[in-house]
Amino acid sequence: MNSVATTAAGRHIFIIGASSTGSTVLYRFMAYHRDLAWFSQWSNRDWTIPGRISFPLSRKIDRLGRRLVSHPWSKSTNVGPIGKVYQMVVPRPGDGGAAWASVFPRIDPHDEDGLARVARGDLPIYRIEEAPQLRKQLIALLQRALELQRKSRFLAKRPPLCFAVPVLAEVFPAAKFVHTLRDGKACVVSRAFYSSASAQGLQSVRLAAQEWHQTMRFIGKMEQDIGPDRWVNVRYEDYCTDVRGQVNRLLDFCELPRDEGMLTALPAEIRSTNSKRLREIPDEFRREIMAIAGEQLEAWGYAGF
Repeated sequence: MNSVATTAAGRHIFIIGASSTGSTVLYRFMAYHRDLAWFSQWSNRDWTIPGRISFPLSRKIDRLGRRLVSHPWSKSTNVGPIGKVYQMVVPRPGDGGAAWASVFPRIDPHDEDGLARVARGDLPIYRIEEAPQLRKQLIALLQRALELQRKSRFLAKRPPLCFAVPVLAEVFPAAKFVHTLRDGKACVVSRAFYSSASAQGLQSVRLAAQEWHQTMRFIGKMEQDIGPDRWVNVRYEDYCTDVRGQVNRLLDFCELPRDEGMLTALPAEIRSTNSKRLREIPDEFRREIMAIAGEQLEAWGYAGF
């Protein structure tokens, strides 16, 4: 059993970043490690999280499924009827949106209003001195998951958790932060044209570019505040071309033992969708993206179109 003190002292791992950085695939890669607990689609279905639909056998399905079957890492939905049942039943790493929203209700700006707030610089930042009850809530949330999965370290992925880094770093002083980074032009296009919050026009591009710019400015500040011992940047473009090398790099940074069995489940590389996202963008949209996000693109090492 994990005590409160043990949970608070845990070297938990938080995968954060701007929207549409490819963090889901990296999260699924890391979740293959035998020492890590994580939220699945079966987690927190026991009346503990408001708004989370309960399911009486969820704990047993979750525990047995993790033990017997490996989750798929691909996000592909073109898998046929049997594959869809497999993806639905087998525990797979999930964002844990309802669980995190129960602690940080402001950090999930995935609707149109939330996107607009971040775009104009109204960031949903949390600080422990402003909400001291967050310490108890966070420890209880992770402690419950660790006890159910019989692990000592938790792996979380929720990009908007970047706005909760000041709290997470305070509550979990040994935690590691993995920032997934991607060419901001592709992030903006993906956000503007492929998310539920988009209307697929110039205004959507403008909002998405402003959101990315504001988010990356804040993330840059957090990187400086946290320091290199607890913070690492992982570029989407790098792990697309060298999955196993980048995963090993993360394992070393997170002080996790390398796992050859885990690595065999990973592909050598995955296809980047950057060029697909950017190929047919009108010049008007390109100019708008560069006018708004050009400063942060340059700061993070990305060129223009």
